[in-house]
Formats: sequence, C-alpha cells, structure tokens
Amino acid sequence: MAACRMVTAAYRKPAANGVLQVLNIAIFNRRPSPGLVHHSDHGAQYTALAFGQRLNEAGILGSMGTVGDAYELHR
Repeated sequence: MAACRMVTAAYRKPAANGVLQVLNIAIFNRRPSPGLVHHSDHGAQYTALAFGQRLNEAGILGSMGTVGDAYELHR
C-alpha cells in the first residue's frame, strides 16, 4: 500500500501545475470540440496523471511521439 501512495505522489508533482493552469485557461477560452488531439513530448508535466485526467475530462486526446525523436513534430 505504501508503494502505491509513493507512485501516486510522484504523479502529483508540481511540474504539472503550471501546465494544468494554462490548459484550463485554453479550454475555457477556446471550448474545443471533443476529439481534439494534444500532441506533446514526454516531459514530466505532460505525463503527469492530473494532466492526462484533465485532457480526458475535456474530451481531448493526448498524443506523444517516440522518445528521443527530435524531428517528430516537424513532419
């Protein structure tokens, strides 16, 4: 049980706080249609559980490329 709490705490790190605030502002201002795709790298703020949950609540699909592929966003 303690290990489970440790993992959960790791996903609630402050790295996602700023990104969550910006995401909430964007959702409020733009009111995206369900099915919008949010593509990002594998940064801690984008892999945080809270960030993924917020995307899901808003009907936004999260997308990440392969690790180490610096050119994947420039196709």
